[in-house]
Amino acid sequence: MSENNTTHSFLKIGLWNANGLSSDSIDNIIQNLHEHTHILFITETWLLKNRKLHTHWQNYNTYGIQAPGKYSGQDGLSYIVNPDFPYPVIPIINNNPLSNKFTISCRIQNFVIHCFYLPPRLSNQLCIDIVQSFIDEYENSTYEIILCGDFNSRLGSLTGDFTTRGGQQVSCITERGSLFTKLIIDNGLTLWNQQLCHGVPTYLTGAGHREKSSIIDFFLSPPTHTLINPSMHISTESHHGSDHKLITFTFTHSFTPPTNNTDQEAPRRIWKLKRLKNYMPRTISSQTYFLENDPSHESCLLPLLLHSAPNLDHIYTALCESIYNALDNSVGVQSHRKKEWRWFWNDHLQEEIFLFIWRQSL
Repeated sequence: MSENNTTHSFLKIGLWNANGLSSDSIDNIIQNLHEHTHILFITETWLLKNRKLHTHWQNYNTYGIQAPGKYSGQDGLSYIVNPDFPYPVIPIINNNPLSNKFTISCRIQNFVIHCFYLPPRLSNQLCIDIVQSFIDEYENSTYEIILCGDFNSRLGSLTGDFTTRGGQQVSCITERGSLFTKLIIDNGLTLWNQQLCHGVPTYLTGAGHREKSSIIDFFLSPPTHTLINPSMHISTESHHGSDHKLITFTFTHSFTPPTNNTDQEAPRRIWKLKRLKNYMPRTISSQTYFLENDPSHESCLLPLLLHSAPNLDHIYTALCESIYNALDNSVGVQSHRKKEWRWFWNDHLQEEIFLFIWRQSL
């Protein structure tokens, strides 16, 4: 196996509650990440709309809301992607108004990762309902599901979360923690903090000359999926400007190797799509497209569709070629960039973008 394949045979995910993050300070966090961290999920960014994290890592954000009586925000989640990570990280849009302010999700090939920040002000039952809705959505899915985030739930002996009362160590489980424990048991979830870092706090503060700790930031996965060689590290010895500790969760993957789309190996077809804003080219393009797909035209799709067992791949290819030809004859082909474009770009994304722009132009 080559060194490159060995380097990327594992997926390393970071999780950290920033408790408010300056958009300019993210690079300091990146410098202190574990080596080869591929993606970092950040909860409580306090990042308000129309702002972004200033970093060379690609970042995606669920924006926070204005804190009452303050200029700063509250809540907010982000994830940032290492530019050396060779696989596409695809954002997943959450349109549920009850949960879209408290979650951020993405897909990396066959893995779907959902990150949560469930603030204390939310009702305990609403928090449980939010998490359960994501579990139910992917119950019969072939995707590997990972749940992570700050759930603000203390689970007591399940995670080794204890507090001292009267000189005695007692298990600390909150009301939300009791409901969350039931959710874990009912769904057969694997709680990786329990399996790999039992008793290691994810929140640690020395405020008031008295150390306080809790375990409220978790990684979980459903029982139908088996992660290979999982490991977890909680950086209790490091401080990143937050009382929450950086968690790194690693496991072996078997991703399909990424394609290398250089001009010499696999040039992609690109067009001067900005010309679609002009009325005449857009009209020509539309006429060309519908002419090629007219039932009377010899190259139409009708024979493929009328087949007793239509071949979807052939239909897809024919439809794409019709659109390609329409664009060739209207807006024209654009030459390739001389320098390599963004690392995550591939043929699939190119087709998705071009189809989206085509639909918007009609």
